[in-house]
Order: sequence, then structure tokens, then C-alpha cells
Amino acid sequence: MTPTEEMHRQILGCSGAKEDHDWVLVTDGSGTDVNRIGTGSAWLLRSMALQRDEGEVEMKGVAGATFGSVQRAEQMALLEGLRAISVLMHLNTLKEVEKFMNIVPLRRIEDVPLQRRPKVWWIGDRENLILQVARRPSGDTFYERRTEPDLWYALYWYEHLFNITPVYQPRNSTPDQVDVDARAGQTRRLFLPTL
Repeated sequence: MTPTEEMHRQILGCSGAKEDHDWVLVTDGSGTDVNRIGTGSAWLLRSMALQRDEGEVEMKGVAGATFGSVQRAEQMALLEGLRAISVLMHLNTLKEVEKFMNIVPLRRIEDVPLQRRPKVWWIGDRENLILQVARRPSGDTFYERRTEPDLWYALYWYEHLFNITPVYQPRNSTPDQVDVDARAGQTRRLFLPTL
């Protein structure tokens, strides 16, 4: 087993089964690190907890930007997907979180106990991002967070709101990954300059 494979084994060994999670989030980003012009991000969300007559709840979303790296596009997909969960669960403010978690008073998002946080099974194909989000039992991330500091600060809220299990799967391994990959690429093309 390679060191990276061991890291992924540790992540999954501490998380419980996929079925034990409330949400499944599949993300992808599209961009280039050469000229950093145009990014596209896409996510697909399935609720394991919320059911309707037709079955599970499914949502999709995209976002894009004029400038950015592949890393930024991938992180934006994760952030937008987590934001969608917080909107669906009405967890957009500390007051809403306080009410949902029944923790009164809740003064800081850091005070939400891990065992009370909704569980998110997050699937991505950018291995370094997975290992920058995943944490060792010590609380440290497997890989350092060196780029896109503004996005890491945004993720801070969601890391304390949700119990996120980062799961690496190679590109386009599942139909959901094929879907988000295509939509991220289409979105990126909207932001490319026309000559």
C-alpha cells in the first residue's frame, strides 16, 4: 500500500459507511493553470435523509469565474455544494444553527459538537484537495493548505457546521462524476474570452 493509499484508508476508516451520512455531494472543477483564464465548477447533491414521493432529493448547480486555477474551480464546487446543503437545511446564520442544533446560546460555530453535525459524504477527483480537506486523528490536514487562502477561510464555517468525509475517486469513475465534469467544462467555456 502506498502512503497516499494509506491516507485514504485512514479517512474512510474513521468516517462510517456512506449510508450513515445525511448527504452525498459530488463535485468537479474545470480550469487551466497555464493562463488561469476561465473556471467552471459543478456539483450534484443527493439527500440520504430527505425523501420525497419520487425518492431521494437531488440538486445540481454550477458556478464560474473569469480568472482562477484548477484548484480554485475544484474548491468553489465544494463550497457551493456545501452552501446548498446549508440553504436546504436553513443553516445560514448562527441563529439558525443554534435553533437546529438546540444549543442555546451558540456564540461560535466552533462550539457545535462533531457528533451533532449533519454528515456529508463528499466525492471529488482532485486528490490533493481531498487530502487538504481531510484531517488526521490529531486534527491536522494530510496536506497543507497553501493556495487559495480566501476559500479556506470560507470552508472554515462549513467544517464546523458539517461532518465532512472527503472521498477520492478517479476522474469520471461514476455517472455522477461524468455529469459534474461535463457541466463544469461547459460553465468554464462561458468565461473564456472571445477573440
